Amino acid sequence: TNERVQHEKLEATATHVFTIRYQAALRNVEVVGTYRISWDGRVFNIRGVKNPETENRFLEIIAEENVDD
Repeated sequence: TNERVQHEKLEATATHVFTIRYQAALRNVEVVGTYRISWDGRVFNIRGVKNPETENRFLEIIAEENVDD
């Protein structure tokens, strides 16, 4: 978790990994950066996608969640 103070407000960024079934649309790096994941009332910005084992079965999505206090 990365944290910083801006305007006397604590801002933190938490990094998460989501594993999903393979989707060919997520191979396009330019498009992926504009996608977000909405899960359980939270929003995550996609930072990268990995194709482990390169078998096109699953993808690992690296995403960040902004946490404001």
